Amino acid sequence: MKPNKLVVGIDDCATEIAPVGGDVWQSIRLKPSDFKSPPGVALQTWTGDKELRLGASKNLRSNSNGAETKRALGGDGQGTAPPDLGVCGGMSIERLSIAKSF
Repeated sequence: MKPNKLVVGIDDCATEIAPVGGDVWQSIRLKPSDFKSPPGVALQTWTGDKELRLGASKNLRSNSNGAETKRALGGDGQGTAPPDLGVCGGMSIERLSIAKSF
């Protein structure tokens, strides 16, 4: 069985991570440059209002100069999803901490 991936999106950019799994709390640190737009351009800064998205998969699309760029992240989760929790492809999100580092 391949590991589940969690897609983390900020505005029109996203990245995917593969948590280890299990019942141990894991900390994941991401930099703005970890988040890429559909053509692969990195997010430059945390400055400004940002929309945070979490999910098992995401299809990013961009249309620039008449050319559409697509980028698929994540995929179908493996295993059984736990009941009554925020679930992303068989992974539960019980607590989310967001901190800006400068």
